[in-house]
Amino acid sequence: MVNSSVKKHVGRLAQALFSIWFVLTFTFALVRLLPGGPMDYLKAQMIEQNMDTAALQAQVEAYTNITPDEPIPVQYVQYVSSVLQGDFGQSIWYDQPVSSVVLNALPWSLLLVGVSLFLIYLIGIVGGALMAYSEGSRFDNVMSTAAILMNSIPSYVAGVVFLYFLGYRWRLFPIGGRMNDATEVGLNWPFVAGVIDHLALPVAAFVLTAFGFRALTMRGNSISVLGEEFVRVAQLRGLPGRHIALQYVGRNAVLPLYTGLLISIGRLLGATVIIEQIFRYRGIGYYMLEAINARDYPLMMGCFIVITVTVVLGVYVADLTYRFIDPRADTRSETPNVTVGGLWERLKVWVATRGSAQSAEGTDSSVRADERAQLADTQFGAVAESTTSGSDGSKLYQFFVVPLLIIWEDWRTRVGLTIILFYVAMGLLGPLFLAAPESGQAPRAMQAFQNLSHPFGTDQAGRDLLSLIVYATRPMLEMILVGAVFATTVASFIGIVAGYAGGTIDRLLMTASDVTIAVPGIPLAIVLAFLFQPTEPAVIGLLLTVNAWGGIARQIRSETISIRKNHYVEAAQVMGISSTRLLYKEVLPNILSFIMIKFVASARRVIFASVGLYFIGALPYTLEHWGVIMQIAYEGGALLTTDLAYWLFIPMATIVVLNYGFILFAQGTDRLLNPRIRAKHRKKEQVQGSESRAEGATHPATET
Repeated sequence: MVNSSVKKHVGRLAQALFSIWFVLTFTFALVRLLPGGPMDYLKAQMIEQNMDTAALQAQVEAYTNITPDEPIPVQYVQYVSSVLQGDFGQSIWYDQPVSSVVLNALPWSLLLVGVSLFLIYLIGIVGGALMAYSEGSRFDNVMSTAAILMNSIPSYVAGVVFLYFLGYRWRLFPIGGRMNDATEVGLNWPFVAGVIDHLALPVAAFVLTAFGFRALTMRGNSISVLGEEFVRVAQLRGLPGRHIALQYVGRNAVLPLYTGLLISIGRLLGATVIIEQIFRYRGIGYYMLEAINARDYPLMMGCFIVITVTVVLGVYVADLTYRFIDPRADTRSETPNVTVGGLWERLKVWVATRGSAQSAEGTDSSVRADERAQLADTQFGAVAESTTSGSDGSKLYQFFVVPLLIIWEDWRTRVGLTIILFYVAMGLLGPLFLAAPESGQAPRAMQAFQNLSHPFGTDQAGRDLLSLIVYATRPMLEMILVGAVFATTVASFIGIVAGYAGGTIDRLLMTASDVTIAVPGIPLAIVLAFLFQPTEPAVIGLLLTVNAWGGIARQIRSETISIRKNHYVEAAQVMGISSTRLLYKEVLPNILSFIMIKFVASARRVIFASVGLYFIGALPYTLEHWGVIMQIAYEGGALLTTDLAYWLFIPMATIVVLNYGFILFAQGTDRLLNPRIRAKHRKKEQVQGSESRAEGATHPATET
């Protein structure tokens, strides 16, 4: 037992080290091997300064820790060894070591993320537990609605609202920075008060937009635990309600939330790039974007590496501590269902017998028929036959009609789907009725809701705001569709294969997934966007979800493992039914609803990330995006005067409403995972079928 525990700890440490190595190798490839990348740019910049060859080589080596004339393997060793020693090169813009800039900024980002995560989970856990204990009450309904609404607001939108009202309008908090420059750093009240004062609005932006999801999750978990037998036994034993709530319900309900902490660390630290830029809060995300704007490649890569390594270490520590909190937890599937050697043998057999496929198929069919005959009287045989038999109409009803009926019964799904379809219609049909936005087509800075010809008003260039929003909708939808399809397709394939195969295949695929989880998505998207400068919405959608599949794949894998352990799947395996048929016929239909939920989550991820990155100028400029409209308004002084506030808040409201629609739709489709609801509809189908047959027997059809 001890050896097994040591092996698991060593494996997790090896995975963390592998993730760090992968990031270092990835950044080296971007810096050194990318044509027209940082190395070529630095050389061109220094050639313009009329440097001789020797001075040029020395400067490039000082900035990047790479000797340009050395072979690639030697350059790689130089780069990795320097980074491991904490030497990230020299900042071009600040003319000082990158390590000093990063180490000065990192504690402030960690403070922001740490305080935010603590409050998010504290409010979410307590609020969710209270909602569960008062299920169905007015408090539960109000809090659930508020949680859903707040979860539909991106953190940067909340940040801008707080900055407008609490900073510029009411002067309650500072509008930027991280502390007063004149304050002496140390454990003194003026310094601590200044830190809290400057930290309040960024933390509030994170907490108020993120606690809702945790509260709803805690509520659902608590309600499920309240129905468990061990809770009823504790109540029958006469244990105090407080003891039951804390030791039985609370502890078991909070465990799934702790697993979400692994992903929250990376997402929140990555999101600091946007929040820190809005509040001019000089953390590591702030300096990363400053480096991009100044084309300071060494500082940009240094910030990216430090952010990623910090996330990897945070995930590693959280993963270790989770084992102490819940000893039952195990992220591995130890029993292999399909092995690498088995796949290789199957491939060799397929190649060797390719010419006699038909006869092999006939022999295999006869063997399976004999096995079916032997198992016909067993419980496994009965279960397997029940899953493989049945009319196509019955399967169609179970896997397609029933899900549609379930989600349509929930008002959240109907409202959410209505909102989504409205945006689709606006993006596809809107340009047919509205002229394309052009400068000077209307009076400048016209107020909203004062002219029927321009109901949303105009910007300072005289462009109609409604036209800007409508023409930006279709690229936004294209971006969402491509990104969400890519993320869920890759995640579904990897998650299903890993969960069904187990063993070495599972470990390899989950290691790859964990590496993508450890790399923060927004900083990665910023680096890739800066290097490749994508302009097509589809390409940007792929870029924003290039590593979004990892967390989804792990969740789909868990669902697949639970299905794999069902009796009918085990029976089908004993009967010799091929793995491909099992995955297609039995596993995939049972997790389609879960995949749908993750598709919606991926769509929201694209909305949040794309608008935020366009807003801070990290993606190539285009008028056909809501984030760019916000950026123009923000830089045009929309926060400084109430006369221009509409210019910023209308596109923000457009984003929030679409997010709200996706959240409502996801909340409704979440009911698909409830087996009791599916069983109810299945029973309804059986009752209706029995009534139809009875009616047919009582009133036989007359022939004409």
